[in-house]
Amino acid sequence: MKFEILIRSLLYFAGAALVSASFTGCNSPESANQAQTAAATPAVPVSSGPHYDPAALSCDPFGGGATYVNLGLSAKLFYLPPGAPHYTTVGDYLTHGLQLPVDIFFAQVNVPTRLFSAGFPSQAGPAFATPEGDTLVEYFALRYQSRLQLGVNDTPGKYQIGILSDDGAIVSADLDGHGLQELLNNDGTHPSRFGCATRTVRFDNNTKLPIQLDYYQGPRYHIANILVWRQIPESADETTDASVLGDPACGLTGNETFFDFNQTPSRPTQTWLDLLSRGWKVIGPENYVLPDETPENPCCVGCTIGA
Repeated sequence: MKFEILIRSLLYFAGAALVSASFTGCNSPESANQAQTAAATPAVPVSSGPHYDPAALSCDPFGGGATYVNLGLSAKLFYLPPGAPHYTTVGDYLTHGLQLPVDIFFAQVNVPTRLFSAGFPSQAGPAFATPEGDTLVEYFALRYQSRLQLGVNDTPGKYQIGILSDDGAIVSADLDGHGLQELLNNDGTHPSRFGCATRTVRFDNNTKLPIQLDYYQGPRYHIANILVWRQIPESADETTDASVLGDPACGLTGNETFFDFNQTPSRPTQTWLDLLSRGWKVIGPENYVLPDETPENPCCVGCTIGA
């Protein structure tokens, strides 16, 4: 039965073009970074789960990594209606914005500072647009949902989460089974800024921590969104010593502070390399498990079940 569904989908969508998502993001025009594209995404997603209309589906529009049938992040896209104020908090974007009837899936959250002008290409080819016909390159918000787990090379223990974002981002997690709580606040309209959580989260090999990342892009053109973590020694007690969770990069701001967006692809600066040398690590595709309500990644083509 799945084979017949696959054949019908292939025949129906055989004319769809392969998509290459270019990110070129809050005060410079389009430039050579348009050439910085994600790997071409399949025109016909294959999934044994619910059917997704390729015209309303986007697979890793920011570029990602390996895709697995049960791993990744699902996201919803919001835009501001005509005449709405240009808000400066992600909560206002989600409260007052309108949700596009589309589905977006990501392998990970790893968008170095770059320029952004491509919008969100659909699997059918054209980029998503508002009812007014506007491609979303500014004044939009994303709500990502996933579950965090340790990868095969990650050690159980206490972890601190951080985020580099342009513009605002808030990370929430269900830390005790009683619903989402704010874990990290890097909100507001600002250039690329590194924000750090003020508490740790304990992970063991069975942990699948529900998380929600609310992110918004304010004025064009720069964009950045990288979710990272680092392990904190068991002997360190952040409840009695706040400096345990301090880092020289926490609160640092600047579109050229962490990456040189004039390079293609964006080149990490010494500040970013130093951050990695202090134990921070980009959270990889193997660390994101899709939410229970989204058991399969429709962007998975010929891929396997993740760890």
